[in-house]
Amino acid sequence: MVFFNDKDNSSFSVDSPLAFLSQRAISRRLKNNVFITAEDFPVNQSYVDQVAVLGIETYFSSRWMNALLVQMEDEDTINVLSLPFVDRIEYVSPSATLTSQPGEAAQAALSPIEPSRVEQSQYIMLGIDRMHQEGFRGDGLLVAIFDSGFRNYTNLPAFSHLIDREGIIQTFDYTKNSVSVENNFDHGLRVLSILGADAEMIGAVPQANYILAITENEVSEYRIEEYNWLFAAEMADSAGVDVINTSLGYSVFDDESMSYTQDQMDGETTVISRAASIAASKGIVLVASAGNEGNNAWGTITAPADSEHLLAVGAVNNLADLASF
Repeated sequence: MVFFNDKDNSSFSVDSPLAFLSQRAISRRLKNNVFITAEDFPVNQSYVDQVAVLGIETYFSSRWMNALLVQMEDEDTINVLSLPFVDRIEYVSPSATLTSQPGEAAQAALSPIEPSRVEQSQYIMLGIDRMHQEGFRGDGLLVAIFDSGFRNYTNLPAFSHLIDREGIIQTFDYTKNSVSVENNFDHGLRVLSILGADAEMIGAVPQANYILAITENEVSEYRIEEYNWLFAAEMADSAGVDVINTSLGYSVFDDESMSYTQDQMDGETTVISRAASIAASKGIVLVASAGNEGNNAWGTITAPADSEHLLAVGAVNNLADLASF
């Protein structure tokens, strides 16, 4: 990640927000009394261009953290740091993973969806049955799901209602730089089923529209995944999303130099928790898993659940007792 010093001489203005935000995103800010500021401006394109002139591969940029994701060799850092508008560089992942490449094909014959996955007791415990009886099924709602994969979702009857009415309005895989999110991982698919399915089982908000993003790499764990989440959150914000659901958590990485300590689960240290707090400040409701670390050495929540600006959700059994994990 290359971080810039400023957004000087920006071509954008708070008086013309439609140049960088959708009308839906602007309306959500107005509804929540959120001011549009220079933090919402895209990064300075001339800065990106000057980095690219050095022969550096440039990819996603962050408005909120004024930064740019690049792929480069170690020896390139000297030239990049010599640019007067560059503040610092952070190493986030090894190897070249973003250069254009074909996405991993989904296996249509391997459907992980089970019709009885959500049982009636869970609906009653959460009050979803009453919510549906009152007619609340997500009409007019835009929900973003950030996860590791949505295997075969376009071919499953449970989501045909979403496909038919074009209720999946945007998809992107930040780990592969691809618009396809149908890889061979299904955790995100299971989350989507709990929220948006409508077949043998029905989700909590099947009438909502959805943005699906892959930010998590199931094979390895590096800090780039936190930045992937940041890029996805900014994309969702620009689209005017109402809710972001994150069934992910970060604490320890494959590269120990990137890992956090329990004391750093303070809501202000990790990249993803800072990004989540910014997203919340834009009027977005964020829901995150507390983590599955209760019965192992870590033993506490993981980021972004440590942010005080989101709803961190734990797990209980069917007797409402706290689950061991």
